Parts: sequence; structure tokens; C-alpha cells
Amino acid sequence: MSKEELIFCPLGGSGEIGMNMNLFAYGNETNQKWIIVDTGITFADDSIPGIDLIYPDPGYIIDKKNDLLGIVLTHAHEDHIGAISHIWPNLNCDIYATPFTAVLIAEKFKEKKIDIKKKLKIVKLNGNIKLGPFDIEFVTLTHSILEPNGLSIKTPAGIVLHTGDWKVDPNPLIGDKINEKKLKEIGNEKVLAMICDSTNVFSPGRAGSESDVRDSLLKIMSLKPKRIVVTSFASNVARMESVFYCAEKINREISLVGRSMNRIFKAARQCGYLQNVKDPIDPRDAKKIPREKIVYLCTGSQGEPMGAMKRIIKGIHPDVFIEKGDTIIFSSKIIPGNEKKLYSLHNDIVKQNIEIITEETDFVHVSGHPNRDDLKDMYNWVKPNSIIPVHGEHRHMNEHIKFAKEMQVPHALQVENGDIIRISPEKNPEIIDKAPSGRMYLDGNISVGEDSQSIKERRNLSQNGYLEITLILSNNGKLNKPVISYKGIPENTNNEKIVFEVEDEIFNTCRTFSAKNKKQEKKFNGTFLEYLELIKENPEILRRGQVTVDALREKNPFSPVEGEGFLGEDEVTGEEVFYYPMVDEFNTESDGVTSMGIERFINILEASLGDDIVDTQTAVQIIYKNGANTTLIQKNSTLAGLGFGLETHEGSTWIFSLDSLGVISDGNTFENYRGLLLGIKTASTDGDSDVKWSLPT
Repeated sequence: MSKEELIFCPLGGSGEIGMNMNLFAYGNETNQKWIIVDTGITFADDSIPGIDLIYPDPGYIIDKKNDLLGIVLTHAHEDHIGAISHIWPNLNCDIYATPFTAVLIAEKFKEKKIDIKKKLKIVKLNGNIKLGPFDIEFVTLTHSILEPNGLSIKTPAGIVLHTGDWKVDPNPLIGDKINEKKLKEIGNEKVLAMICDSTNVFSPGRAGSESDVRDSLLKIMSLKPKRIVVTSFASNVARMESVFYCAEKINREISLVGRSMNRIFKAARQCGYLQNVKDPIDPRDAKKIPREKIVYLCTGSQGEPMGAMKRIIKGIHPDVFIEKGDTIIFSSKIIPGNEKKLYSLHNDIVKQNIEIITEETDFVHVSGHPNRDDLKDMYNWVKPNSIIPVHGEHRHMNEHIKFAKEMQVPHALQVENGDIIRISPEKNPEIIDKAPSGRMYLDGNISVGEDSQSIKERRNLSQNGYLEITLILSNNGKLNKPVISYKGIPENTNNEKIVFEVEDEIFNTCRTFSAKNKKQEKKFNGTFLEYLELIKENPEILRRGQVTVDALREKNPFSPVEGEGFLGEDEVTGEEVFYYPMVDEFNTESDGVTSMGIERFINILEASLGDDIVDTQTAVQIIYKNGANTTLIQKNSTLAGLGFGLETHEGSTWIFSLDSLGVISDGNTFENYRGLLLGIKTASTDGDSDVKWSLPT
């Protein structure tokens, strides 16, 4: 039997600030037990259009969920708990958190209609839990949120201290002080490794105390004659209490603006905090209060598009407005990467002749992470044998290692997401393997991988524009003039000429196709799939009109070859039917081709606009209106990306695009994918078209 050992593996937060997720394991190859510490998110930027949140790919630990003992949370910041409701359903394990964090966790699951009561275990401050070979002690620290905890993780191999996020604040104002006594006791037990926050390793001195910020805010706010608007991180309850304190001291009412600000306020009160502050005024009632008697505390300190601060500045908030003579205080730090949008917001404020105060102009904020003097304290208390920096970019972690050597720490190891590290009393920590790691994107309410086709297509659309060419066939097989629509193609005087040239080229290429030609019908399946392969190998075909024309010349599924056609006659019923190829993802028939009646096909299209969609475990199932038959569109359909033109007996033509249906995943209803259809249109034989339903904005 192989030797039992202690393993550490970060899946997020190492090499980046945000998206923290760390794994610990103890045992041998045949009996290894795991815990997860934190499951956080990071926010997307403009390089990933349409994506709101990003979180670590949990695939590695999902494969080991039978040996997973639980998720342990250090504190309630989004970069540590934001992914919990997205990851947990695939794990179904116990969750351990202190009271304030537990309240916010419960709220997340409530929003997703998941009952978590039996799985959510509340741990008292400075409490202990025992999970298999892990004896875990919660150690109260100080940070920019209530109840931040370090974790002393004791195993048969020794002790690891996972600090989480922290700083040394001698007067945090709300919540307990850092448990220096406990940290010294842990240090006396000999810590094999300390896994430590690296965020502010470049910053000299100390992070600063919340009490000093309160004093400064009071001085600033007492000098302002008119309306005061303060924006800060909603999770910073100490800052929230400071603003309440200042408002009361200068004889003003306070109003909370923004959903998360109100949510955190209620959670804090539920856990026994903020009991001595007066109740805030509803923003709708605050409008009746004189300008010189009100303070607003708002969300949106980072310039978030839907944050309260942004909406106030744009003049679109229903209850709060600003005017010349008012003052706006940004009591927060600019998160790296947000500079552009935040400075743009600042400029909008200045344009309105409104005074703006930020951390760059006045003392209105302190960080929640340790500066170098704070780190010195921690190293002197804990005296670790090894240091593994996390919660930082590579430059932060590299500098942290240099700092640890200055503090006489014997061993240090720089890691990145996916590294599997052995922590042993006999050897220095070492990387022994690599685990699969990556990112998951939250696209609306659907989680997709980094290589998701929908993300690739969206990037292509954002960079190259969009060109759609639809071929319409009449009942007798005659090809009508192509319909060309495009977005994002540069406007110039020759635009119309280019469109006409493309139309002519496509028409000349495809005009010999006939739906009544049985020889063409027989071989169509093969040429159709070849065309799909061509597009797969040359995606630029879908990006540029001329390239599309050239490709059609070289390999055209409608050319006069022996192949299967779109329209034909059912050999049994004599009914006019629509033929389409069948591949592995479909319910394959022996001849590789299936058909459905035109009217039924139209019914399917109509059903896609209504509530007639039925969810299945593996795909989207669209039911014919007569209930007699079904067609199953599976994920990764090779039909994705093609549009079909069909003429009904009434003379109108339905144009249906299956583009992007290839991203349909298990367990999702068709309703989730409405926005992926490029469009369903009706068109008359004279070429006039009427959009029935098209791509939403």
C-alpha cells in the first residue's frame, strides 16, 4: 500500500486575484479524502462578450465527489463564495461556514430555488470541525467583511495554515479583533506550510484601520453643504456602519440604494450586527428630505453598468438624482482592470459640476489585505516551515517568496492553478503532478466551458461582423433570388454594388439545382455533409461574403450532382416532404435520410415560439402538434449553422436557421436557447419579407 500524504491543489486564485478555489487531500492512492476551501468567481471583461461571471472548472473534484467530505468557506466575499450555487449541485456535499457567511450562502441558493438547509452547517466563531482526517479550526482574522477566518488544518502529516483574506486591524469597529493568541499557539505546534494572501505584498507599512477611515469620513462629510452620495463595496459592513455613524453625527438621514447594499444590511442585522444604527430611509421617501439632510449609501463603486451609482449619474435612477453642489465620495479602491470604466464614470460626474472625492484625493478607504508590516506580524506569530503564496498574480507571488526569504522562512514554493503539491514533514513542498483546471463562463443562466462554440461565435461576430445568405426554393424547385442580410460590415459607397454582386454569384452557382431531380436527391446527403465539413474546416466562410461565394463555386451542395434534395414526395403517402440528412446524433434510419411533412415542419417552427417545448434529459425535444411523432435535436448537431428555405402550400416561405443549436446541453429547456436562433422569417414569392422573430439585442 502506498504511503499516506497531504496534498494541496489550487483550482483558482493562484496566478490571479479572484476566483479562489483550493483543494486539500489526505490519504493514499486507494483511499484519499478531499475538502474544498472556497468557491469564488471573477468578473468578465470586454474580451468575453455577453459573459457575466467566471468561476473555476470543478471537473477535477467532481470526478472525486464520492471522496469529498465538504466545502469549507473562509468568508463571504464573492471571489470566495460566488460560485457556490453553480458548483454545489454537481457535488451535493456539506457546506461549512460561520453565521454571517451562512446567511449570504442561504440567500444564493434560495434565489436558485435550491433547498440547502440540511447541507449548510453553521460553525461558531473560532470553532472546530472534524472531517475525516482533517481537524479544522476556524481562526478569527480581520478583513473588509464580517467574520473572515483563517483555517488551521491539522492532519496526521502535520498542520497547514490557510489564511484566506486578512489584514491586521487593531480597531475593526465591528466584529472581533484578529485572534493573535490562537495564531501564536498554532505557530508553537509547528506549521508545515502557510498558504497566504499575496495581494498587497508590494505595499509598505500597514493596510490601515477602519477607525481611521471613519474619522476622516466624518471630517469630510461635515464640510459638505448639500446632498452627499457615498459608494462603497456593499460587503464592507464596517464601512457601512461608519457612514451610518457619520450621517448621525452631522444630523442627516441615511438611505441605502442598491439591492446588494440592502441585502448585506439585512444579513448583518440578522447575525446581530448593526443593532445600534438607526433604520435607513427608503429612497422613495428620501426624495422628500432636504438636500442638506440626506446621505445616500450606494452600490456601484466600480462603475458597474447596472450599479446604483452608474444609474444615478446617467439620470435614470427612479428615486435618486444629483445636481450642482452635491458631493460624491468613492469610499473604495479601484479593482485592477476596472480603471477605464471607472474613470469614465468620474469624468461624467465632473462634467455635471459635481464634486468627486476618491482614495486618490482624500483618505476615504483602507485595504482589507495585508501590507508588508502586516505580513511580518503573521510570519512572526506562525513561524511556518514553508510558504505557498496564493491570492495574487504571478508577480505578487514571486515577490511574496522574496519577502518570505527575508523573514527567514526555510522553504517557499510558487504555484499556479492545477498544480498538485505534496506537503510533507520529511521534504520541502513539491509539485508532483498537474490536475485539469480552467474556467467556466456563466452565459445567462447556462454554464459553458472556455472553448464553448457560442463564445467563439460571439467573439467572431464582435470582431468580423455577420453575413447571412438564405436560398429560397419555390414549390417547383425554382431558385428565387438569394436574401442577404449583414451586420457589422463597414459602410461605404460600394456597399450596394457588393451585395448585388454576391447575389448574382450565388444565384449563378445554385440556379441549376432542382428539387424535382431524383438523381440529385439520391446523393444529396453526402454532398450536404461535405459542405458542413468544409465550413467546419474553414470558419472564415461564414465571415466574408466573397469567401462564401468562392467556396460555393468550389463545393456547392446545390450543384447538379447526383444527391438528395430538400423537397420531394413521400413514396407511401404521396405527401410533399422535407428531406434532411441523419447522422449519429439523430435517430438514424437505414438509408441515412429521414423526412417530415412540410406542414409538420412549419408546426415545429411555430412551436419554438410558444410554450410547446418539452425538456428531456439529454436534448431538446420538440413535439409535433398532433402528438404522433417527435424530432430530437441533440447537442453538437452537425446541422448547426445552416439555414433552410421551405415553401408551404399557401405560398409563403419559412426560413429557419439552426445556427448555434450545437451548444444545447443536457438538462436545459429550449427556452434557454431562444436567443441563439438567428431568425425565423416569412417571405412571399415576390421577395418581400416580414421578420417573425429575430436575434434579440
